[in-house]
Amino acid sequence: MIKFLKFIQALLVILYILVNIYLMVFNWNVYTVSMDLNYGFGSFSAPLFLVVETIGLILIFLLWLTVYSKDLRYEISKLKREKDIHTKNSDTHADTSEGSEINLNERVSQLQKQMDELANLLKKSESLDIDS
Repeated sequence: MIKFLKFIQALLVILYILVNIYLMVFNWNVYTVSMDLNYGFGSFSAPLFLVVETIGLILIFLLWLTVYSKDLRYEISKLKREKDIHTKNSDTHADTSEGSEINLNERVSQLQKQMDELANLLKKSESLDIDS
């Protein structure tokens, strides 16, 4: 989606430049005429094409800014998802390791009990062998 928007943006910039060149070639006398422009706080004289080009470049910059901000938001959300997945995986491994430590401790205590029972049986069998 983002690559498509970047492609559209590049296409619009190229189209804008081509239209301006086309109009400039066939209407050069209009583009070179200076006009008095009143902005409310003051007026100044400038060629018409300079005003049109400036407005167009501002619009292109705003278009680029919106696509860039969407791309940035997408990257941030992707990084957040990866962080959440990593956090969940590390929590799962921590839970598993804690659970396995508990299981290991229980298993060790069971083995110690079995060893004690075997040792007792061995002592009894040795005492029976000595008595016999």
